[in-house]
Amino acid sequence: MWIPRTARLDPHPDYNFNADSCLGDIEKAFKAQIPAIIDFHRVNISGRYNPKYRDKSLKELDKVFQTVLERWPETQFITTEKLINLCQV
Repeated sequence: MWIPRTARLDPHPDYNFNADSCLGDIEKAFKAQIPAIIDFHRVNISGRYNPKYRDKSLKELDKVFQTVLERWPETQFITTEKLINLCQV
């Protein structure tokens, strides 16, 4: 099964997929009545080698979560495993 990502969050200056661009992608997915699946890598928040970047990434991620809950309070956050199970029903 192939499940494409519909949004991306990677605030590194070389990519610049910040919270606002991610939220725009989420809004497009919701308007199309499809899941908003965020492409986000844990290296962005591990921060062992670059705590400043980790902190920025965590702030951007928090902004995404807070805004989603404010704008779309009925949103459910689920695991990839649960999404796959739902797709197989």
